[in-house]
Formats: sequence, structure tokens, C-alpha cells
Amino acid sequence: MKVNFKQNWPVFLLVGLTVLFLGDIWFAGRMLLLRDFFWNDEPNRALLGAALRSGTFPLWSSAWQCGEPNAAQPCYGTFYPPNWIFILPQVEWAIRLWWTFHLAVAAVATYALARYWRLAVAPALFAAIGFTFSTYVVAWIEFAHGFCCMPWMPLVLLFVSRIIDRTAQESQEKGWAVLRKNAGSILALAVVLALQVLADVEYVYYSSLLVAGYGIAKWIWLRNLRVVGVSALLLGIAGLLALGLAMPQLILTLELIGQSVRVGEVDAFLHIGSSHPRNWLSYRQMVRPFLPAVRQT
Repeated sequence: MKVNFKQNWPVFLLVGLTVLFLGDIWFAGRMLLLRDFFWNDEPNRALLGAALRSGTFPLWSSAWQCGEPNAAQPCYGTFYPPNWIFILPQVEWAIRLWWTFHLAVAAVATYALARYWRLAVAPALFAAIGFTFSTYVVAWIEFAHGFCCMPWMPLVLLFVSRIIDRTAQESQEKGWAVLRKNAGSILALAVVLALQVLADVEYVYYSSLLVAGYGIAKWIWLRNLRVVGVSALLLGIAGLLALGLAMPQLILTLELIGQSVRVGEVDAFLHIGSSHPRNWLSYRQMVRPFLPAVRQT
């Protein structure tokens, strides 16, 4: 298969810019010093790679919290295929490839989305560069659970856009015909959503909000109830397929949640938030929240 460089030069440019952006770690023998990544994320990915090299699949991690389930822990991404890059015996090379891969995916995916939305090459490249090397994305390199989910978001929007647009174009076709013509996009969307869930299910919240906002805006613009109903059904099918693909992770995680000491409530430190609405009914929390209690003797 021949690669048409003249037609695909923006893709090669974006990949080259990604390598250049990480030039210090590729060519200068340096490494980014990232607190959370090297204290938590990298050791567990290195443990995963060592286990895979030995021909085993890690169910337990001894590198964190005095030992905890590994395959069931969503932050470790045991079932997330790009994490298998750490099967390489040299962890430094695995880290370089892991960072470069995700930034390249973000750049190429954003460019593809911009081109689908009918931007010319120059503004599409500008959008891809602006997103990929933005402070927001680069700051997330320290936190692997978000960094490995974020690059897939433009692809999620791309396939959602294609499904809605194709459904609108074929609005007079029967349901099965529309499903058949959208089959490729449905499968692709399911795979991308599953990758986000397998990487870390937490960041899927943001993808869901983004997709919901875009979908609602698009449906309002189209003002066609049949298109809304059919495309929503197709997106639901993609979501169900994604859940099926991610089920090995989800089943184990749900089993782990049942053993958690926090299973009875989710506080998120709201008990220390003096301005939280539930504390407005409390004089002590609302009027003098930070005054120390006076012990009576």
C-alpha cells in the first residue's frame, strides 16, 4: 500500500511537530519530572509491562497502597492497549513512545475533525496545533488518567458528527438502510469510547457532556424529529457496543467498588466546604466556618 505524501503531508507534519515538541526527551537525554506520573502512574504501567513480558496478566499491584487489585483499578488501565507499550524492557523508551503516541493522536484527530467540519488545511492545522500543545493538554501529561483519555475526544466528536450528518442525508431511507450506511461510524465510535473507558472511566464524563452538548445543538439546528430519533438510536447502539467492549474492566471495577470503605457515600470533601449549600442551614458553618471550636473546661 502506497502512502500519498502529497495528500497526507499535514499528518506527517503534525507527527513531526509532536516529536519536536518532546525533543528534549528524544534527543537531549532529558526527562520530564512529573510528580503524579512518576509516583503512581508510571510504576504501575512498568509493573504491567514486566508482567506481560513474563507471560502473566497482573491482577494485583504491590507498588501502591501497600498492595491493591490491579486489573480492577481503573486508574491503571490494565486493559487499555496503548499501556501495553510498557512491555518494552526500557521504561524510558516506553514513556517517550507513550507520550508521543497520545499527543500525535490528539493532533491528527483534531485535524481530521476540523477538516470534516469543512475547515481549509491551514485553519485545520492551526486548530490541531492549538489544541494539542495548549497549556490545558500539556498540563495533563502529569495526570495519566486524563491525558490518555483526552486525545480521543476529537475522534468521538468526529464519529458522532458523521452519524448525525449521514442520518440527515438519508432521512428518507428506512431504518435498516440508515443503520447499514452508518455501520462503520458506529463501530468506530464504539471502539473510541471503549478506549476512553479502558483508559480511565472518570474522563468519560467530559466526553459525554461534550457529545450531549454538540448533539443537542445539532438536532436543534436540523429541526427534524425523525433524524433526532434515528441518530439518537444509532448513538445509543454505539454506546452499548462500547460498554460491551469495556466490560472486562467494568465488571472488575464494579466488584472492587463494592469492597470500598466509601461505598456508602461519596463526599468529595464537601464536609469541609463552608459555602456548600447544605451548610447554609448551619450557623456555625455559614457564619463562622473557620473559627476553631472552644473547648470548655
